Formats: sequence, C-alpha cells, structure tokens
Amino acid sequence: MVVCLRYGLFNVSYYYYYYYYYYYYYYYYYYYYYYYYFYYYYFYYYYYCYYYYYYYYNNYYYYYYYNYYYYYYYFFYYYYYYYYYYYYFYYYYYDYYYYYYYYYCYYYYYYYYTYYYYYYYYYYYYYYYSSYYCYYYFYYYYYYYYYYYYYYYYYYYYYYYYYYYYYYYYYYYYYY
Repeated sequence: MVVCLRYGLFNVSYYYYYYYYYYYYYYYYYYYYYYYYFYYYYFYYYYYCYYYYYYYYNNYYYYYYYNYYYYYYYFFYYYYYYYYYYYYFYYYYYDYYYYYYYYYCYYYYYYYYTYYYYYYYYYYYYYYYSSYYCYYYFYYYYYYYYYYYYYYYYYYYYYYYYYYYYYYYYYYYYYY
C-alpha cells in the first residue's frame, strides 16, 4: 500500500511537472510573439510618421500631421511598454509559482521518504525485538520443561528406591 501510494504520487507530480513545463513555454513564446508584433508596429509607425513629416514639411499640413502622428506614435509607444511590463510581470509571477511548486514537491517527497525510512526502521526494530522475545521465551520454556522432566524423573527414582529399601527391610525383618 505504501509503495503504491508512493509511486502513484510520483506519477501525479510527474504529470503536473510536464503540464506546467509546457504551459510555461507556451506563455514564453506567446510573450515573444507579442514583443515582435509590437516592435514591428512601432517600426511601421515610426516610418509612417517620418514619411508624412517629410511629405508635409513645406505646406500648411505640416504642423497638424506632425502633432497627430506624434501623439499617435506615443500612444503606441506606451501601449507597447504597458504590454511589455504586463507580460514581464506575468512571466515573473509564473516563474515564481513554478519554482514554489517544485520546491513544495521536493519537500513533500523528502518528508515522505523520511517517513517511510523511519517506518521501515521501526518495523525492523519491532521485528528484531519480537524475534528476540520469542527466542527468549522458547529458551526459557525449553529449560523449564527440561528441569521439570528431570525433577520428576529423580522424584520417581527416589521413591522407587525408597519403597525398594522398605520392601527389603520388611522382608528381612519378617524372614528373621
């Protein structure tokens, strides 16, 4: 039962380890995709602003379009940095969560291994104590039986000679 539980928990943690592993890499590539996408957007609008700035440099639309694309450019600039820090924070949080989960699993298995080791040691000690007790019990019983047997053997032997002696005593007494 203990072995089954141990390997069962190992398989569950193995499954969750690879689940979070692929989950982490999915968000990793998702984050880089957004980074590349906003970098491309940033470059595109920078080029776009430069083009309109050059085109309307000598006419009355210059000031209007310059300010318009200036704010448009900064809007996407802050928008890009907002997503950048958002995904960085999410990546950092997920990495911390993954580390905490790994740390928890490591100490769980360490505790379980130590518990199993002490359980095995206690069982071995109990088995050794029981074996010693049984040996002592049978040793005592054997010698008790041995002395009991010889005690009655000499007891009957003594009474045998006792009656034998009296028998001859009365026999000679009667005879003489």
